[in-house]
Amino acid sequence: MVFECLRGNEILKTKSLYDHIFADPEQYTCFFFEKAVREGTALVYTCGEQVVSEVFLFPKTLIYGDRKINAMYIYGVATLEEYRGQGLMRKLMTAAENMQTDLLYLIPVDENIYTGLGYRTVKKEKERIYRRDMEENFEQEYVLERLHSDKIDREQCENIILFMEKMRKKDEVFFDISQEYIRDCIARADADDGEIWLIKKKDTDAICAWITIGEHQGEKVLLGFIGDTEQKQHNLNFFMKQRNMVQIKEYTFSVMVKIQNPEIRIEDTAIFRMNEVI
Repeated sequence: MVFECLRGNEILKTKSLYDHIFADPEQYTCFFFEKAVREGTALVYTCGEQVVSEVFLFPKTLIYGDRKINAMYIYGVATLEEYRGQGLMRKLMTAAENMQTDLLYLIPVDENIYTGLGYRTVKKEKERIYRRDMEENFEQEYVLERLHSDKIDREQCENIILFMEKMRKKDEVFFDISQEYIRDCIARADADDGEIWLIKKKDTDAICAWITIGEHQGEKVLLGFIGDTEQKQHNLNFFMKQRNMVQIKEYTFSVMVKIQNPEIRIEDTAIFRMNEVI
């Protein structure tokens, strides 16, 4: 068994194992590997020419209070069935810790697997149903706009960034918001049968909310809401009315972290907003 660190086009060696384990839709798989080749790292074990165990790493910049945190997002942990039980995944996760970064984080399939590796849960998986208030009258005060990766321009991105920065709270851990981040969110949604929507004031074009719709277990769910939390139900009422929905389920992934830099202090009360699978 040989350990390798793959970057660039070498990452495409992992595609056979990825397809075998995850069986994602082709459009999303193409998006994932384009992103992985462009900015990711794959730590793998090979047997001959075959990749038999793999972990993908993506660098992320997180913001907590006034501090920037260099993080590494762990994704696509997989081992071929006949090679399981040999400790390959544990070795790859240990190798990931040797990457120079302040913090590692992941969305676990099973939290118990990663607790034993020193990760702690900072956000629990949960679901919530928002039901539409059928009596609420909006009097045409809002408009709903869907975003597409091939149509968004620089000015729109800048307006969204300003809105998101305004909504950011000091006790939140979230991504460093940039044009690249905005475009990546929209491209991911387009590739994964998801949708990104803006709710805007009709008279001023001011953004009131950013809504991320995705698929979980075959159901369309709310994966992200950025806006005034006190107006969330109100904004979702408008969204559901425009989309002819009577209710929507909000789904939140678990998030686990492992802090590598002892100078990083994140309070137990911090809110981890990340709810994106790549």
